[in-house]
Amino acid sequence: MDTDDGRRTKRSVALFLLIVASLVAIAAVTLLVIDPSRTSMYFTLVGALVTIYLNARILKGDPTAR
Repeated sequence: MDTDDGRRTKRSVALFLLIVASLVAIAAVTLLVIDPSRTSMYFTLVGALVTIYLNARILKGDPTAR
């Protein structure tokens, strides 16, 4: 029986996505430093930063985070 209402699974997924988004953000910044004309990397970087922010809120335990 699951007594934590799926919180453990939610935190595990949030941690995994936080790590992956961090790696994507590092790669995007690296590619932007090498070649700033890659417009799509700016969108990738923004998406990674939003993902990092949302998953950090989940891991922090913010009750308004989904």
